[in-house]
Amino acid sequence: LLDETYPNIKFVYPFQRDAIFNTMSGNELNQYDVDNLPNFCKLSDALYLPNNTNPEGLRKIVSLSPHIKDLLFDTCQSITNDELNLLFNSLTIRKIDVDDMNDTSTLSVYLAKPNIGFNNITTITLRHVFKGDEVLSNLAKCCPKLQHLKLSNITMTDKSLMEISDHCKYIKTIQLSHNDNNEITDEGLIAITKANKRLRRLELTSLSKITDKTLQSLIENNHELRHLILNYMNFSTKEIENVSKNIPRIVDVIEKRRN
Repeated sequence: LLDETYPNIKFVYPFQRDAIFNTMSGNELNQYDVDNLPNFCKLSDALYLPNNTNPEGLRKIVSLSPHIKDLLFDTCQSITNDELNLLFNSLTIRKIDVDDMNDTSTLSVYLAKPNIGFNNITTITLRHVFKGDEVLSNLAKCCPKLQHLKLSNITMTDKSLMEISDHCKYIKTIQLSHNDNNEITDEGLIAITKANKRLRRLELTSLSKITDKTLQSLIENNHELRHLILNYMNFSTKEIENVSKNIPRIVDVIEKRRN
């Protein structure tokens, strides 16, 4: 699944805590795999971190792969502060992808605190993350180079989008999918899109409190917008047509409605 999602990225997988395993297939690594880990690490752009990452394996991989720029956290409830410090202090991280993070996990607390290791991040992807306002408000202040923001099923409010609009001015891609408490409104969405004049792609899914006001703001403020994808939104047909007609560089407006 990861290789299909990120076809241009080669992954290296840390050993699980209880044995030396290939975390994609669950098969034990043979001695050939272990011996050739240095060669594989040289080719790796991304580090995939499952829940049971082995600290020793992680240290070895980081030492062999100083060029890794992408971190993909899958659940990762057992990761420690020391392991996170190793990652963010030893590597120049450009992308973080987090799936399934509860509000008491070490990763959640870590991402909600200032860290100079976040300064080079250009892409943030969060899915099924609680404590979203704390995490996003902090990352907004620490990630001035942010260009791509992808959020799905996040417990968050307009506060997060306001913080991002105050600190991040170079965002090109925004994807927002229904958040758990459904508190995203026009106010927050207009703030972040208005602050990012270079926005090229906006994808919105199942945000029940967003109205035509957001589309009217896009027409007024986002003349660089190329792609607008609307899934199960409540916009009027007239306003969607106005976007197609009045944003000069728009390439496509794709709308999916409920039957």
